[in-house]
Amino acid sequence: MFFGLKSIKDAWDLPPDVAKSGEKNSELGEFVEAEELVKEKVATRLTSPLEIIWKSFSLVFFAEWGDRSMLATIALGAAQSPWGVASGAIVGHLLATAIAILGGAFLAIYISEKLVGYLGGVLFLIFAVATFLGVF
Repeated sequence: MFFGLKSIKDAWDLPPDVAKSGEKNSELGEFVEAEELVKEKVATRLTSPLEIIWKSFSLVFFAEWGDRSMLATIALGAAQSPWGVASGAIVGHLLATAIAILGGAFLAIYISEKLVGYLGGVLFLIFAVATFLGVF
């Protein structure tokens, strides 16, 4: 529920997309406009590398903590080679995360970040309620 509410709040806090006018600007005007847009995006979106790493780590760690795949990995590690299980789990998670990142980058071309935040937050809340009710 925490990540659902946080995703919705973060999407709410995003500035609205600037509506594009139909007027054509000169090259100098377009350059100034692009420069302002880059400054705005850098100021609002990009954060320090450590903060990005911390957000990614905490999202994955707390989302995976105590779920069935973690418990299955613990059982497999107890029955098989811990190094083999750890290596397989790391590679599997790496591939799954890479697919998510590449898919997200592809979808970002067509869907706004605000919509993704709202949809992700609602999905987190639906899964939280379903888990609470014992559906999963």
